[in-house]
Amino acid sequence: MERLDVAVGYFDLRGWRTFQEIVDAKSEQHTKPVTRILVGMVLAGADRQLLDALQADMAPAAVNTEVNNSKAKARRDEVIRSLREQLVRGIPKATDRETLQALKRQLDSGAVEIKVHTRRPLHGKTYIFHRQDNTNPVTGYVGSSDLTSAGLNRNYE
Repeated sequence: MERLDVAVGYFDLRGWRTFQEIVDAKSEQHTKPVTRILVGMVLAGADRQLLDALQADMAPAAVNTEVNNSKAKARRDEVIRSLREQLVRGIPKATDRETLQALKRQLDSGAVEIKVHTRRPLHGKTYIFHRQDNTNPVTGYVGSSDLTSAGLNRNYE
């Protein structure tokens, strides 16, 4: 694998541990992101209203002429808080701390990019592996496994 693009509903540290070492090994050889992750189910239930309000605040001026940057920033911070809770769900273990530190390093170096899909819930699960292979340079998997430990290792997906 040279690069990986992922679009999933949920993402957590225990799932990321599956790819962490591979990304570390590849990031030494690349200047652009080795992995791009799009997470789509960051907010649910009551938080959904928060996301809808954030989208309204971020709308182009032609649609919403009263964009309040401080309100939009506060709502963005709430989305980040919610993603952080999803990322570290469960009782933290020493390996979770190590994985979090590795992910932070990978994000800071640009080896990993994470974006949150906010337009509406995105619950798809797609993994696209890019390889240096003339016969099969791109392999995609579409299924039901989120980028979580349960989705990748335990659930019947």
